[in-house]
Amino acid sequence: MKVNDVILGKEALIKLNNTKFNDFKIVMSVYKLVKSLDEVLDMAQSQQQKIFDTYHAVNLQNGTFKFNNEEDKRSFLKEMDELKNTDIDSIQQIKIPLNSVQNAPDISARDLVSLAPFVEWIE
Repeated sequence: MKVNDVILGKEALIKLNNTKFNDFKIVMSVYKLVKSLDEVLDMAQSQQQKIFDTYHAVNLQNGTFKFNNEEDKRSFLKEMDELKNTDIDSIQQIKIPLNSVQNAPDISARDLVSLAPFVEWIE
């Protein structure tokens, strides 16, 4: 799994964490997973801020960035790409029966795909 998986899966992880499971083992597994991934996300956001500060990147409202020069832009993009593609080996996938989330109204098919790096859906 990569740092970018955590960034992209954040909203789906919140939904999963808010799902009411009948099995306490699943509840604990989800809790531990979310806690671990929160730590990764905090570290990644801290590192992202350092990269922003280093290259004086100004985040514009439309999702683009403004830089002082092209060199800063290239270096910024390279470091952000390296950060997002950093492997996270310390976190193991958890197993959750697919039928335990079928009645969770907030979890969509897109969420299930976003959660795939963290959750092995079992029958």
